[in-house]
Amino acid sequence: MPHAPDTTTRGLTIARYVGNVVLIVLGTAAAAVVLYFLVVLGTLILGVLAGLVLARMAARMLFTMR
Repeated sequence: MPHAPDTTTRGLTIARYVGNVVLIVLGTAAAAVVLYFLVVLGTLILGVLAGLVLARMAARMLFTMR
């Protein structure tokens, strides 16, 4: 008589597989969000620095024109 397949361990294997896929998807999404905010913050910081440099140059040009 053939042995009946154990459905409980099969279910656990599928649950582990699905759980791993969910963790990978969530980890990828979290990494994408962190990278997005790093890029946005970096852009903001560079924009502020560029604005300060340009304002300083404009102030020097206006001061020397007097």
